[in-house]
Amino acid sequence: MNQLKATTIEDKSDEIDFEKFIHLIRSESFYVYGIGKVAERFVRYLEREKLLTHIMGFIVSLPQSKMEPFHGRKVYSIQEVDCNSLILIATDVTSKDEIEEILNVLRFKKYIWIYWMLYDLFLGPPVRFDALVMVNKVFKGSIQANWIATCYCVIEDYFGKNNYGRDLYVSFAKMFFSEAAARKDLKRFWERIAECAIRGFQQDYNIKINKEHTLVLDGAHRIALASFFQINQLRADIYECNTQKYQDLYGVDGFVSRSDDNILSSYLTYKEFQLIKKVFDRI
Repeated sequence: MNQLKATTIEDKSDEIDFEKFIHLIRSESFYVYGIGKVAERFVRYLEREKLLTHIMGFIVSLPQSKMEPFHGRKVYSIQEVDCNSLILIATDVTSKDEIEEILNVLRFKKYIWIYWMLYDLFLGPPVRFDALVMVNKVFKGSIQANWIATCYCVIEDYFGKNNYGRDLYVSFAKMFFSEAAARKDLKRFWERIAECAIRGFQQDYNIKINKEHTLVLDGAHRIALASFFQINQLRADIYECNTQKYQDLYGVDGFVSRSDDNILSSYLTYKEFQLIKKVFDRI
């Protein structure tokens, strides 16, 4: 049975299996903590399964004075929510610890970080867990190879091998995010590179790919870091996934092919595009 971590204050090592999580969201009402891209994906799943009525509202840590509704639901400050409520944390790993600390201080008793569950919700459980895959094969064979190469340019920028990696990253990331969000994402990645510069690269989470090694569902930054630090293999969870399922998970705008030069040329200059190609050819 597929076991997924459910973080709660009462038992940090508690586990919730996938079937139990499905039962939970079908049978209970809950608040969704977050209004970003992870929350958007979760809402798409709930909409598909006709479970939107189970959302009591959305939560943000620091609300603006006038918050617009999100998908028709009110956006609350965490201080407005009863601590006995069920909270589903819909953020990536970079915000997880901060949010859990807030919930801990406010004595919330039931909360689950759902980021990793999204893959199983949309794609079904992995066909293989903890498989060892060759970094270069995934890098070179992935449809997202241009994005991974862009991440590689940022790493080289950090180590003084170029002076354009950060700007290139923002230009590329604006295909998916606003410029502000792209720069925030870059800051997190820069900090991760700094950690690796001190301790070396250590894989924290499995990357997620399809069985053909052509779609990286999660882990482009880790693949770039592993390649730069000459790590030959990474642990991976492998899913049955084609391009249609990928688009179901990320939305149409989340899919950018390595060969889709027309889309890339809308966001990147010819020079930027050639810089990425040179990195891809060199590695």
